Order: sequence, then C-alpha cells, then structure tokens
Amino acid sequence: MLREFEKIVDTNSNGIDAAELKAVAARLRERQFIFKESRALGRTYDILVSQQDYFEDLFAAFGDEFFVDNHFGYCGIIPKANRPGLNQLETIFLLILAKMHDMECRKARSENGRSQPSEAILLDEYCLATGREKPKPRDTKSALDRLRKAGVIELGKVNELSEMQEITILPSIMRVVSANYLTTLSAFTDSPASDDDQDEDESETEAEDSQ
Repeated sequence: MLREFEKIVDTNSNGIDAAELKAVAARLRERQFIFKESRALGRTYDILVSQQDYFEDLFAAFGDEFFVDNHFGYCGIIPKANRPGLNQLETIFLLILAKMHDMECRKARSENGRSQPSEAILLDEYCLATGREKPKPRDTKSALDRLRKAGVIELGKVNELSEMQEITILPSIMRVVSANYLTTLSAFTDSPASDDDQDEDESETEAEDSQ
C-alpha cells in the first residue's frame, strides 16, 4: 500500500500530491459517501475513482469496504468495524426512509437513484409503525440532520405546510440498511423507548411542573 502511495505521488497522476491524497481519504472517511455531481467535491470523487485500487486497499486496512457505484455516480465506504451508531429515533427514521425510497423507486418516481417523497409521510409512517405520537420538532430536526451528515439524505428548504425541510433520499441509503430492513424496522418499533428518551421526557415534565 505504501508502495502504491509513493507510485501515485511520484508519477504525479492527475496532479495529485501526497497532501491531497491524504486529504481525499480523510474527506471520504468523514462523509462516508461522495457524489460525482457535487460541485465542491467533484475533484475528490475523480481522485477516488481514478485510484480505486489504492483506496480499496487503504480502507480495507481499517476494516472498511470501499466501493464505486458508476451507475448512480457516487462512491463510499461501508464500515465493518464498530463505530458510534444511531440512536433509536435516528435508526427508525433511517429504516422508514429506506422503505419510502424503495416504494418510490418501484413506482418509477426516482431520478438518478434519488427520490423525493413528501416529508410529512415520514412522521405519519413513524406513528403508524411505532404507535407513538410524532416526535418533537427539535428531535425530528436533529435526527434528520444526523442522517444528512451520514450521507443518506439531503435536506432542502422548509415546506410551509409541513414546517419540515424537504427531503431527498439518496441511493446510498440502500448501502447502509440490510436487505431485511423491514424486519429490522419491526424489531426497533416493537422495542420500548430508550432510557435517555424517558429521562428527557421526565426532566421536561419536572421543568414544566416547577414553572
């Protein structure tokens, strides 16, 4: 791997130097997915694709799988080692969004692997799947922002009717959920709320009582 690194730098392939090669790897590790159409990350994508063999070996050393999806024009890494996971709400949202994306694709309502279902449906599906009330707006916003940072959705402008940001589901979402995601969704929605959620609700109730 070191030999390949030196070869890329020595041949100055596509004007890549050592610093840029390291920066590209760090950028992908931070974002997990890089899309070709991203203006700010176009060169990063080109370097990752042109040096695919090198990055496959590099990330494999960390226990990750590097892949390139030429069909939808993006690349990324699938972690095999344990990393900080999503909380319960984020996980349920992820699985519901995967379900929504799959349904949109089956109805030929996707473009370049991306779908844009109504963001309000997400909360309706959450209530239907869990039997719980809709999450607080701040919790919904926080969970969606976490998924945005994970590279599986994009968030747009706020819809005045739903008071939520418009959601674009990216093809990368199907890379991070298993094929039996519906079974996983059922398991998560059947489980009780986490202790952290309960503690938060209790603390808010106590704060209201003290006012």
